[in-house]
Amino acid sequence: MHPKIWLLYLILPGRFGHLLTGLLIFSAMFIVFSVADDVRTAFASGTLFFCVITAYVVPIFSYITRISEQAVEQLEGSLDIPQEMFLEFKRTISRKSLSWNILITLLGLAGGFMHLYFIYAGRGSSFAQEYAGPRDIMGDLGALIVWMTMTVAITGLLNNGIRIGRLAGLMWPINLFRVDRLLPFARVAISSCLSIVGTLALFPLLSFDQGASVWTVLPGLIATAIPMLAMLLLPMWPAHRLLQARKAQEIALINETLDECRGGQELLQDPAALQQTNSLLDHRAHIQQISDWPIDIGGVSTLALYLIIPPLTWIGAALIENVVDAVL
Repeated sequence: MHPKIWLLYLILPGRFGHLLTGLLIFSAMFIVFSVADDVRTAFASGTLFFCVITAYVVPIFSYITRISEQAVEQLEGSLDIPQEMFLEFKRTISRKSLSWNILITLLGLAGGFMHLYFIYAGRGSSFAQEYAGPRDIMGDLGALIVWMTMTVAITGLLNNGIRIGRLAGLMWPINLFRVDRLLPFARVAISSCLSIVGTLALFPLLSFDQGASVWTVLPGLIATAIPMLAMLLLPMWPAHRLLQARKAQEIALINETLDECRGGQELLQDPAALQQTNSLLDHRAHIQQISDWPIDIGGVSTLALYLIIPPLTWIGAALIENVVDAVL
């Protein structure tokens, strides 16, 4: 059996394990950074951002992984696959091969070093010149930790979202009167997307870094925002296509039946035929009103509400920075 994704091994057991894990990670990182330099510099550098986002990503990744497992369990009755295959699929949501864990971690470190290279190039500096003291080393270490953690979490969520979305192709024929059975696809998509929205809301903490530039923020934003959109669409896309096809098939059958119905005065004189025609028209109207996407109004409202949080945090950070500059 494959090992778990290594981030999941960091989660403490118990009811409040996720919360305690986040607090422990933040405290440990903040203490290490403070010992290496000065606690006062934590609020004038990227240290606070490194500590907060790492303490957020590790527990939230575990939480979304659990939601994904629950969503797969809810789909079990609608899937036309053997029990053994289903159980194996469910296990692979939290478990990946050792080579996967190593490769994705190394890709995260490579992305971190590339990010640091762009930052130093923008300053007209180099790695050797930047490593002048403990503060510089710890700052770069914090950036590498964030890139490594974020890459593993984003890749894991994206991979699971794509694989769960493909389960739509293994479902029994869709009952258009029970499209609510497809909502687990939306639950995976929305929860994964919102977990990344939370990280975007933390990026304004980088504004406290006196040495921050566009290269400090832009690569991370791009590497986060693009997968976020993929996490939202890919888990639902196969189910969306199935819904479209099933609706088109049902509407075509209704139209064929309507074509066979008598019209005009003959229809008005036959109450049974008239009632059948009205029933077909009502049924067609109902089918046409069914959403092409496996998502309900509650999911849309939640998504819309949370998507406005990052812009608000950025605006708030800019206003605070302007007020501080004006006062000082």
